[in-house]
Amino acid sequence: MQPPISILLYEDNKNVREFITDFLDASDQMYIREAFAHAGEAVAQVTQLQPDVILMDIEMPGTNGME
Repeated sequence: MQPPISILLYEDNKNVREFITDFLDASDQMYIREAFAHAGEAVAQVTQLQPDVILMDIEMPGTNGME
């Protein structure tokens, strides 16, 4: 059996962030390693936490998922 997929989530909407976290954490195959309300420190966080997947909102204050 493969280990679960670790995910970093960047979503500024608290309700959406909590929903996605709860939904994915219910799976045995993946989990939210950490969820953030902004991506201001995304590069440092990704380097430190080394997730398998990054799930990022496209429109966030300061920076966005496309940058």
